[in-house]
Amino acid sequence: MRTRTGSLERRLVLGAVVAGLLVHGLQLGAYAAVRAAVDRREQVSELRLDAAMETFRPVDRSGLAQPADVATFAADRNPRTEPTRCRALTALTTTAPLDGRSWTGVNGRPAQPVTLLTVRFADAGAARAELDRKRWALLRCTRVVVTFPPYDAPPTSYEVGGRRVSSAVGDTVRWSLVDDGRRFDFYVRRYGNTLSWTYADDVSTPAVREQVADSLVDRLKDLAGR
Repeated sequence: MRTRTGSLERRLVLGAVVAGLLVHGLQLGAYAAVRAAVDRREQVSELRLDAAMETFRPVDRSGLAQPADVATFAADRNPRTEPTRCRALTALTTTAPLDGRSWTGVNGRPAQPVTLLTVRFADAGAARAELDRKRWALLRCTRVVVTFPPYDAPPTSYEVGGRRVSSAVGDTVRWSLVDDGRRFDFYVRRYGNTLSWTYADDVSTPAVREQVADSLVDRLKDLAGR
């Protein structure tokens, strides 16, 4: 009798485990389907990015939008970074994008200069993977040594700081590179298959620069009908 009871209990447990796995699989499948639908809706075409760059308005000021040469993002044009596993923190992208756009203007009161770079990938998965590389680099890197193009000046050592818990998930990543009191704050935001990146030292405040990147994303959403 005890043997039969034990056998029945094992079958019940096994059935519960199988049922749980099936439910979990269905949940994962539903999540993947929803994410794929969102990615398709947010897919940014070249025309849509151009329109957003030309018409978005941080506060009440327009800026200068222009194409960014894809060659600008090539490995031989990026800063040389040691350790190499940290190079995602010194380059907008470590993989080749389809194309890119830049925006220069002012924002804030008093007006502060801002430069924004946006690159477009083939799909949202590629943009998401690039953002995740920055997250991994933030976890693994505490200091980087950077040599800037044209690579004829001595390298500079920077401490990696400014980490935020919010950078671990979602569509934004923030960090800082600090050297002898000089601090460069970085902000990268993903929308669909795009990454927008802005950074500077004390010529402007992080909040002012982030508002520009967020305004561009809001305009992209408007053009997609949200």
